[in-house]
Parts: sequence; C-alpha cells; structure tokens
Amino acid sequence: MLKFIAKITLGQIVNGLVAIGAISATLFVMSHTIIIPNISIAQSADEDMDEPPTDTTEPIDPGTEPQGTRTENPKRFKIQLSITDPSDLKVRQGDTIQRNQILADRAKAKEVLTYRKQQLAVQINRMQARQVNRPQPMTIRQLPSPDYLSEQADVQRAQLELNQAQEALNQQQRKMGVLQTMGGEVPPPVLEHEQRQVEIAKEMVNNKVAAVSMANAKLVRAQQQRQYTEYQHQLELAKLQAQSQQSQIDADRAVQEQTFQLAQLQTQKDQIESQLQSLSTVRSPYAGKVTRIRWLEQSDTNIRVELTLDIQGTAQ
Repeated sequence: MLKFIAKITLGQIVNGLVAIGAISATLFVMSHTIIIPNISIAQSADEDMDEPPTDTTEPIDPGTEPQGTRTENPKRFKIQLSITDPSDLKVRQGDTIQRNQILADRAKAKEVLTYRKQQLAVQINRMQARQVNRPQPMTIRQLPSPDYLSEQADVQRAQLELNQAQEALNQQQRKMGVLQTMGGEVPPPVLEHEQRQVEIAKEMVNNKVAAVSMANAKLVRAQQQRQYTEYQHQLELAKLQAQSQQSQIDADRAVQEQTFQLAQLQTQKDQIESQLQSLSTVRSPYAGKVTRIRWLEQSDTNIRVELTLDIQGTAQ
C-alpha cells in the first residue's frame, strides 16, 4: 500500500510540474506580445506567423542608415521604413540580402519631383528672360511764338487811312466855313458842291472808323485763338504726363510681380530639392534573410512598413 501511495504521489508531482511549466510559458508569452492595431493597409499573407516575443523595432528614416535593435535573440532584427508606394520596397519576404543591399528606394517619388523641378527651372528661365518694357519719354511739339504782325499791320493801316480821311474832312469843313463867310460873293452851286464834298468826307471818315474797328476785332480774335490753342496744348501736356506716370506705375508693378513670382518659383524649387535629398536610398546594415514584411500604417502619401531580418553575424 505504501508503494502504491508513493507511486501515485510521484505521478501527481510530475503532472503538476508540467502544468505549472505550461502556465508559466503562457503567461510569459502574453506578457511580451506586442499588439499592432488594425489598419486599412493590406498586410502580407503570413502576417500572423509567430515571432520571438523579445524582439523590438525602431523606425528608419529614408535619409539615414537603418538602425535596428538587437535583443536577447541576436539573429533577429527589425527595421521600419517609410515609403511612398509599395513598389518602393525592393525586397520580398524570403529574400536573402547582403550588407548595404538596397531595401527601399522611392523611385516614383523621385521621378515626379525631378520632373517638377525641371518644369520649375524652365519657368524660372523663361521669367528671367522676360523683359519688362519701360515707357519711353513722351514729347509734344512746342507751340510757336505768337505772331500778330499781320493783324497789327491791318490795324495800323486802317488807323492811318482813318487819320487821312479825318484830315480831308477837316480841310473840307474849313473850306466850307471860309466860303460861307464870303456871303453872296460865292455862287450857290459852288456852295452846294462844297457841301456835298463835306458829306462825302464825313462818309469816308465813317468808313475808315469801321475799317479800324474791323482790324482791331481781327487782332483780338487772333489773340483769343492763340489763348485757346495754348489752353489745348496745356491739356495735351497734362494728358501725356498722366499717361507717362501710369505707364511707369504699370512697369514698376510688372517688375514687382515678376520678382515675386520668381521668388515663389525659386522657393518651390528649393523645397523640391530638399525633398529629393530626403528621399535617400535605404540600405541594409546587415546580411541576412527577410523573414517577414509587415505593412503598419499609411498617412497621407507615406506608408510605414516593418521588415524582420534573420541576420548573419553582427553589424559592422
């Protein structure tokens, strides 16, 4: 009976130890398992394959040497990459890779940025070659000096003729006065004739007065015409000056706009050059085998992917 009890007790002890070991292993796995949230990116078909629970990951920037974390298992290494298109990834699950072998290269993104950079360079060259036409000075023919010689001569001539007519009238009137003082010694027909001469002389004076008035009117009209011409000339000068100022303003504005557009284009070109520099080729720091490719998440145009390598040797 004692042997039977001892035998049962030993079996129970063995079973208990096995159960305790299984429970401990389960708790250890659960405590070290990393849970990745569900995302909208399609993952590799073997995403659910088991991984050593002690592995950790570290993201890789495209412009730097990939860095991973070596843990308790020295042959397992994880790399996180940021790419634009799935085709940027240059390795597949199961590939054997060498140290410094290309893992990712954003060829499409580089192609798009390079094409855009070339377009901007062409636009910049065209804009730099474009010349802004500066307005030419506007000139207008000056008015000739005023000339009233003809009108003034007419006035002087009419005045002279008036003076002569007035003198003739005065002489005829004096003559008529003398004849009238002679009384009956002068025949009546003579007096009548001389009286008609006086009337004729008066009419001549009136005509010459009208001629003088007309000559003066022509002179005044010529002077007024000159004033009007000068006024129109001043208006034309003011109009041309305003047009010249506006043309200068338009030219200055065109230069400012051209300078601003050139600055914008150059800024865009510099930004693209900076983006191109950031799209460096990512190379593996180790030789080994790609055991797993895991698509993590996507934000805007960037896709994060995690590579698991079984490395051979250590990084140098």
